[in-house]
Amino acid sequence: MKRRMLAVEVVFLLTVGWIQQATGYGRGAPDTTCSTMLPRHGPNPQTSPSPYATTPLQTSVEPGGTITVRLAAINPADNFRGFLIHATNSSSQSFMALGSFINPPSNTKSVTCSPGLQNSLTHGDGRGKTSLDITWQAPAEYQGDVEFRATFVKDYNTFWTQVPAVALVRVGRASGVVTPAYQAPTTYSRDQASYPYVPPSTTTTTSTMPTTTSSTTTTTTTRVVSTSPNPSTTQWSFAKQTPAPTASAQLPSIYMGCGDVKGCFGLQGGTCVQEGSCSAMVTYAVKGQRYEFELWATDTPANAYVAVAFSDDDIMGDDSVSECTLVNGRVNAYMSYNEGKSNTRLRDATSGLKLMEGKYNDGNLYCRFERQAQLVIADKHFDMAKEYHLFLARGPASDNGISYHDRQKTVTARSVSLAETGSVGASKGTLVKLHGALMVAAWMFAASCGILFARYFRLTWVGKQLGGKDLWFVFHRILMIITWLLTVIAFVLIFIELGGWTSLPVTTNPHAVIGVVTTVLAFIQPFMAYFRPHPGTPKRFIFNWAHWLVGNSAHILGIVCIFLAVDLDKAAIPYWVNWLLVAYVAVHAASHLVLSLAQCCYHADGSRKPTAVFAMRDLAPHQSNQNHFYSTQQDKKEDAHGSMFRRIMLGIYITLVASFAAAVIATIVNGPWAKQ
Repeated sequence: MKRRMLAVEVVFLLTVGWIQQATGYGRGAPDTTCSTMLPRHGPNPQTSPSPYATTPLQTSVEPGGTITVRLAAINPADNFRGFLIHATNSSSQSFMALGSFINPPSNTKSVTCSPGLQNSLTHGDGRGKTSLDITWQAPAEYQGDVEFRATFVKDYNTFWTQVPAVALVRVGRASGVVTPAYQAPTTYSRDQASYPYVPPSTTTTTSTMPTTTSSTTTTTTTRVVSTSPNPSTTQWSFAKQTPAPTASAQLPSIYMGCGDVKGCFGLQGGTCVQEGSCSAMVTYAVKGQRYEFELWATDTPANAYVAVAFSDDDIMGDDSVSECTLVNGRVNAYMSYNEGKSNTRLRDATSGLKLMEGKYNDGNLYCRFERQAQLVIADKHFDMAKEYHLFLARGPASDNGISYHDRQKTVTARSVSLAETGSVGASKGTLVKLHGALMVAAWMFAASCGILFARYFRLTWVGKQLGGKDLWFVFHRILMIITWLLTVIAFVLIFIELGGWTSLPVTTNPHAVIGVVTTVLAFIQPFMAYFRPHPGTPKRFIFNWAHWLVGNSAHILGIVCIFLAVDLDKAAIPYWVNWLLVAYVAVHAASHLVLSLAQCCYHADGSRKPTAVFAMRDLAPHQSNQNHFYSTQQDKKEDAHGSMFRRIMLGIYITLVASFAAAVIATIVNGPWAKQ
C-alpha cells in the first residue's frame, strides 16, 4: 500500500516544496543551526528511529588524516532531501565541531560552526538522495574519540535531528598502519556469497567499554583489526575470516560447530545454515548447567536488533525474548516479553541473562550470552530444559526497546530441545499459503470466468443442455459453487492460523475487514439464488439487480483484498506481484469492454441482426409483452450472431486469466519472500 501511494506523495511533496520554498532551506541549512541541528522549518523532529544512517568507512585515523563517511538510506526507497552533519567530541558536554569536510560533492556545501572552518556540511539542493560519500579531515592537534551526528530531512515536515553515527572514530597516532574497519574493494566468493577480504597477517585486540543503564552495567566489546607480522595465526571470530589470497574464503565463525556441538536456526531455515548465507541466525548449546546462545545478523543498520523468542507454540504471544541490540553505536543484550503481538522490555532488562561478548563490525551484529535455566516472567514459568518453538526476528531498535520486525522473521517448524545439535527447518506457513492460494483461485479465476459466462454467453450453445439446464448456466453455477467453497475454506483456514482476529490495525491495512465483507457477500449469493422468483414474474428484476450487485461487489472486493495482501508481512509476497494483478485487471476489463461492444453491434435494436436478449436486459422491470426477452433465433434453437467471436474471446480470456492466477499462486506457494 505504501508503494502504491508513492506517486501521490511525490506530487504532494513537490507541490509543498514549491509553495514553501520561501521559508524552507532548499539550498542547505543556515549557519545558525550548528548546535541544535534543527532545520528551522516544519514541526518538531521525529522521535522514531531514523530511516537513514551515518557510517564512517574507517573507525580510526591519524591526526590530520582523512576518512570517508557515508550518508545513506537504510531502505533505498527512502530518499532524504536534506542533511546537516558534523563531528564532535563524544565525551564533551559542550558543542564544538571538530575537523573539516574537504572536497565536498557538487550537490553539497560547507557550513562553518564557530570556532573552526568548514567543519559542517549540508545539502546544496533539495533533490532526493539515497547515498552520499563525503570526506572528513581530522584535526591536526586532536586525539580521542569523535562522534558524527547528522540531521536528515525527508520532506518539509519530516526530519530527524542529532542522529549519531553507527560507530565512533578514534583519532590518534599509531606505530603501524591502521586497517580500515570497512573494506569493500576486494572480495572472494564462496557458493555465490561474497565476503569482504581482510589481509591474512592480522592479529586482533579486544577492548571492553562499560555501558551503564538504569539498573545494571553491561559490557560492550569492540573488535579492532590491525596488521602484525604473524601470518601463521588463524583464529575464528564472529567477523569474516582472513584467508590467504590463494585460499577459498571461509564462513563466519558462528557457523562452526553447527550440527556437531550446537544447534543452529537461520532466518531462511536450515538451508541458509548449510549454505552459510543466513542474514540472521541463533545458535544454542547446553554446557553443563549453562545454556549458551549466540545471535548474529548481517548488514545491520544503525539502531537495530536481532532477537530470539521462546514460545510454547508457533504463534507469537506469551514468549520470553532475548535481544541483541545496536543502539547509538553500542551493543547490548536485554530480556523482554511478547504479550500478544507487542513486545515489552522487562523492568530489570538483564535479569536472568549474562552478556559474555558483544560486537559490531563490518555491518555484522553479534552477541554471545547465557540464560538462566529457570525464569518466571509475567507469572509464566520458563524452563530451558523444555522444548520450545524458536522465533527469530530482526528490525529497528531504540533505547526504549525493539520495534516491529517487519518481514524479517521466522519460526521453527517444530518445538526444539536446546540440547539438540544441527540445523532446524523453518515453518513454511502452510495455512497462510493455502489461504492465499485458495482466494486467488476463487476470485481471479473461478469468479471471473463465472461472471463472464452469465453476462455474455446466454445465447451461445443454444439448444445444448446438461442435466436439463442450459450449458452457460451449468458453467456459471459450477464456477460460482467453486468460488463459494474455496472462499469459505480459505476464510476458516486463516482464522485457525491467526487464532482469532488479526492484531494489525485496520488503518494500517484493511485487508482483514474487506476480506470478511467479501466472504459474507459470497456466502449469501447461493441462498439468494435458491429463493429467486421464477423468470417472467413481476418481481424477478429485483432479484436480478440484487444478484448482480452482490456478485460484482464481492468480486471487486475480492480482487482488492488480493492487492492489499501484497503489503502484508505475514503473506510475504514480493511487490512485483502487483504487476501480475494489474495485468489481470487490464485483461478482465478489456474483455468485458470488447464483448459488450460486440454485443451491442450484433444484437442491439436497429442492427441488421437484432437479438433482444443480451447482458443487462433482464435487469429491466417486467414488460407487458411476454415475448420481449425472446428472439426468433432462440425459438429456432440457434446461437445468436457473433457466437464464434464470443467463443474465441472466451478461450483467450480463460487462458490469460488462468496464467495470471497460476503465476500468483506459484509465487505464494514458493514463499516466503523477503521484503523489497
